[in-house]
Amino acid sequence: MASVHQTRPKDAWRILLTTCLVCYAVVALLIVFVGRGSFLADIIAIITVAYLGFPVLFIALAGVIIAKCLHKQVWVGRAKKGIVISAFTIALALPIWGANTLARYDVEQAQAFCIAFVPRLDTFKASTGAYPAGLGILTPNKKRPWLLRSDDFYYSDGAMFKFTVTDEGALMGGWEFSSANRTWQYWD
Repeated sequence: MASVHQTRPKDAWRILLTTCLVCYAVVALLIVFVGRGSFLADIIAIITVAYLGFPVLFIALAGVIIAKCLHKQVWVGRAKKGIVISAFTIALALPIWGANTLARYDVEQAQAFCIAFVPRLDTFKASTGAYPAGLGILTPNKKRPWLLRSDDFYYSDGAMFKFTVTDEGALMGGWEFSSANRTWQYWD
């Protein structure tokens, strides 16, 4: 007769908690550092919480109540594991705050990077009569901020220039700085 290895209850809980913590850490880091406060990452996290975390929690709570009424201790243990899993899933709403803080930081860094060009652009126009078509000749040797990975953040027709910084935390929106008004204005 073959022996069946059965996990002890304390080991099963340790394995469950370790697995939940590792999965939570990986997903939370993805939300914060890959999602970076983007609208899509926020929506995915919220949908996961609303359509997975809360239903599992309610089913697990109902399981505990039913198991206690029927005096089924095995069912109580399984339902409590469901509560633990749902708690970690619901906690995925927490990294959204960190991701949105990072998104605001990204916007501030991009705006500061753009503002640093304004005096050089004005000097260039004073000496040539027009703003440059691109920033290639004025580009500093420092690394660009996250939101300015592509070259489409600057536009000029010679008479004016504008910087555009996309707000990844919004569905469709961002910030624009133009030589006409010299302030950052939000567009939607």
